[in-house]
Amino acid sequence: MSPTFPPELFDAIVDFLHDDIPSLCKCGLVCWQWNEVSRFHLFSAVSLGAHNVDRALQVICADGSTIPPHIRTLDITDHSRVDLANTVFDILPDLPALRTLWLQISYWHKLTSRAKDNIARILQPITQLRLDEIIFESLDEAFDFLNNASQVKDLATSRIHCDHYEIGDATVALPKLSKLNVSSSRFSQHLLANLCSQNSPRPVRELSADLIDEEEISTTCRYIASLGSTLKNLSLECVCSDPEIYRVHYILSEAINLSQNSSLRLIDFRIRLYSDTPAWQSIGWVLNILSKQIAGPLQFVVLHIFKDRIEVPEEIDMLVDFSAIAALFSNKAHLLYKISTKLLIWITGLLSDASAIATIVKDRLHTLDAEGRLQLHVQSWSM
Repeated sequence: MSPTFPPELFDAIVDFLHDDIPSLCKCGLVCWQWNEVSRFHLFSAVSLGAHNVDRALQVICADGSTIPPHIRTLDITDHSRVDLANTVFDILPDLPALRTLWLQISYWHKLTSRAKDNIARILQPITQLRLDEIIFESLDEAFDFLNNASQVKDLATSRIHCDHYEIGDATVALPKLSKLNVSSSRFSQHLLANLCSQNSPRPVRELSADLIDEEEISTTCRYIASLGSTLKNLSLECVCSDPEIYRVHYILSEAINLSQNSSLRLIDFRIRLYSDTPAWQSIGWVLNILSKQIAGPLQFVVLHIFKDRIEVPEEIDMLVDFSAIAALFSNKAHLLYKISTKLLIWITGLLSDASAIATIVKDRLHTLDAEGRLQLHVQSWSM
């Protein structure tokens, strides 16, 4: 009897090629078993953008198509044309394995009833949802839309707007939501206010927020406090323009209160630098927040530093006050020192000499580096 290759080894071999499309296509021609495993990866993620939607729909929606059961991630974006959005959602078949959805559909009220019903059906099993550039007629309509995704654990919203912002009776009910990413908008402010007003348990463990004005900061800070010991990871960025950004930074550093977030393990600050930014001002708001009472066992502080262009490596010294950072992290009376919190710094932009910048930063933070508490990544964008 000839030896038989265990089927699970076939699966492991093909799984190893999960992101190699040409090889997966060749594997699919070997035998039916390899064909099935290859399809699992080949059709796991599908994009229906304006450039390919007609051809893709013909294949996916064809009679007897075996593709729909394999689709786990669906990207339906770039549908500013209402007729195109209606076409997609009118004929899209059942996708039983779908769990991740990226959605951009422009004007919600211009969709047909059938398209809206199909979207509601598609949303029901979704666990990861990205919403971009959708305009609803009202907050109630937007909240009712969200409630279709009752299984969602990871939600990100960007450029979501309503024609009217009168507060109605709708309540956002996402009982499994554990990760929330909101961009600056009036809708995001109402979403956080709605979540904050509820008496039910708040399961969100990871929160990322873009902030632009005082009212938005106030709502976000109240929501952060309401998360209490549930919150583990927090990411913050002020997205207004120079020079208004420095006033907003100050307001945020004064308003935020992390004393209730007793499980907080990571804070990520996203910092955009401008050429005329004083070094103390670019980082001052971060140091003010970190100098406050922090209840959590903070393991990591992350600084994502963005600068469009640094032509001379020594310019980084004029943009970021590394001496103030070193002083805070080495202050033996401060929590950051007592629990050996690590500092992760990412510097990105058009950098003339990334390695020279890295050398300067490590020299300024040499004590943290020697203690193994500094992780530094400097990456230049390609020209």
